[in-house]
Amino acid sequence: MVHERLRSRNSTIVEMHKLNPSSIGQLTTATAWGVRGIAALILFVGGVLVTGLATATEPVGASNPSPLLYEVDLGANAINIFPATTSGNVAPIVRNTSSALSAPFGSAINAAGDLWVANENASIVEFTAGQLESTGNPVPAVVIPDAARPNALAFDADGDLWATTFNGGVQEFTPGQLASSGSPTPAVTIAGAAAGAAGLTFDAAGDLWIGSNNTTILEYTADQLTASGSPTPAVTLSGIGEPIFPTFDAKGDLWVSEVAEVAEPSVDEFASNQLTTSGSPTPVVSLSSTDFSDTRGLTFDTAGDLWVAGAAVEKFTPNQLVSSSTQMPAVTISGSSTGINEPGDVLIAEPPVVTSVSPAAGSGGSTVTINGAGFDYGSSVEFGDTPASSVTYLTPYELRAVAPPGSGTADVTVSTFAGTSLTSAADQFTYPPRPHGYWLVGSDGGVFSFGAAQFYGSTGSLVLQRPVVGIVATKDDAGYWLDASDGGVFSYGDAASRFYGSLPGLGLHPAGSGLPHSLDAPVVGMVPSNDDGGYFMVASDGGVFAFGDARFSGSCPGLAGGCAGAAVAVMPDHSGNGYWLVTKTGNVYGFGDAPYLGAPGMGTVTSAVATPDGQGYWILLSNGETFNYGDAGSLGAPSSSNFNTLNVAAAIFATSDGAGYWVSSALGALFSYGDAPYEGGMSGTHLNGSIIAGTGF
Repeated sequence: MVHERLRSRNSTIVEMHKLNPSSIGQLTTATAWGVRGIAALILFVGGVLVTGLATATEPVGASNPSPLLYEVDLGANAINIFPATTSGNVAPIVRNTSSALSAPFGSAINAAGDLWVANENASIVEFTAGQLESTGNPVPAVVIPDAARPNALAFDADGDLWATTFNGGVQEFTPGQLASSGSPTPAVTIAGAAAGAAGLTFDAAGDLWIGSNNTTILEYTADQLTASGSPTPAVTLSGIGEPIFPTFDAKGDLWVSEVAEVAEPSVDEFASNQLTTSGSPTPVVSLSSTDFSDTRGLTFDTAGDLWVAGAAVEKFTPNQLVSSSTQMPAVTISGSSTGINEPGDVLIAEPPVVTSVSPAAGSGGSTVTINGAGFDYGSSVEFGDTPASSVTYLTPYELRAVAPPGSGTADVTVSTFAGTSLTSAADQFTYPPRPHGYWLVGSDGGVFSFGAAQFYGSTGSLVLQRPVVGIVATKDDAGYWLDASDGGVFSYGDAASRFYGSLPGLGLHPAGSGLPHSLDAPVVGMVPSNDDGGYFMVASDGGVFAFGDARFSGSCPGLAGGCAGAAVAVMPDHSGNGYWLVTKTGNVYGFGDAPYLGAPGMGTVTSAVATPDGQGYWILLSNGETFNYGDAGSLGAPSSSNFNTLNVAAAIFATSDGAGYWVSSALGALFSYGDAPYEGGMSGTHLNGSIIAGTGF
């Protein structure tokens, strides 16, 4: 007998509804390899719970952490952490006074949220995010001694750490060299860089810009950074005083701290067109402040505010940066309570912001430029709920991502260690309308494809132990599962690599077989979990079976008095933490967090389907009448004259955008509504088994 393909795979069933009395005490364990949150098997025997199920609940909808400001203090040998909203003489929420901090000057945060600090007194140290959650004197997770006296740090797009040194050179350390303490030889050393180099940053091309305290800013191209040597800088900007800690803004302009201006220290801006050739350009903006007694580290937040580490930590808004002037800071953090003595560097950790995507429309495989702020080299990108096929980090303001397959309009979100971007109209990417298609399946397992739906196989040529009762497409519509009334599962197309288990695979026999370990009622339907990582089956007595990451949340045998009427369908809700069970008598039962949205409470229900977003559903009666609930639209129904007791309305299934659906009769007549196109049916064709289910996109 053939029950399912890939029978050799390990499988798990989360909940078993009632078994025959002969099963008591015999079936008590189930394999749980590779399946999340499953510790045991639930067994209902005669309606009594025999064995418990332990599940691990995943956090849902965790909010972004509050933005933080890190001040690396050269004078106090400390790291002070403040809420980014801090102003005035306020104590830090965390103060790190590790004895490993020795004249800490520059710093950088990696993709995991760990802080790396350059000690002018000859070392680079790492403090993990966990070590920075509370005040103390932690031992660094990694210590790299460096006699060249590192003073500033920056990560490149590959996660390599680069350091400028007071001894006049630039060093690169790979992620492998940063994994543990030691004295690695830098992977690359650029000698001949200006003596007194202090501060570095990368542009969108991967070129490295270096500031120094000997009046020059230097550019080395990405090609010049591949091997150690003493290359001639591609661009040298000279006569600038003592420009240190260069950093780019969202426009691509370069800002530097000037520590030796004739009148007073300042922060200067050089426009992107001033950076293309060597020379002695005049800054387009020179920002002074009566509070500047010195200037060092610079950083921009996602709002475009410029933070300056000087005698205090100071913030200047975008409006204060448009022309040369003397400004009072919009925010100043200083005073005896702050722990600030002599700031060396300042960093902001906050969730990223997406301000535009270009192009804003396209198909899967399109390369999309994402603009915003707060990005890092470890940024991940999602189009809706689907990860981008690839992500390329360019700058804190720009990413490139390859759009995954999709449909409709999706919010493009960026996630870093600091959180996930909030959605807005500016981040939306629209896919072209998908071609529609659908499959019908007969009780013999014969599959019929229409429109854009491809045929991947069927059980029509097999001798089945029990009839097929359902068809479920994979999320990308490149395959499907068939399920039979004995709980056997047949996988085709890309569903073949997503087999999550079956009832026969657990040694269970069909209802009515008279064999040990038999089901009390036949399986009548199947649906995928909301993320395609599993599937549910439902039996006519309302027992629910969950495979893969489908989460069991209850069933009719577990309710006092059970459910009214035989079950005909189960539908997952939007969260994946609940589902609806529909009975033949027109009743709907919500389990988990699935809310009750309504039910016809009448007629003979033959089929039901959830909307694609899992926030509504349609219910079909045998006479063709349809009922819509939640966000499911009322789009029409076939006349009852099309159906009779030998040719009932057998299946309802929706388009992928939820703006249409099809209804099929048992003899294969097809009716379409909303944006569901009519692509043909099986009416008038001899069928070896009546149509019992369908699915489409």
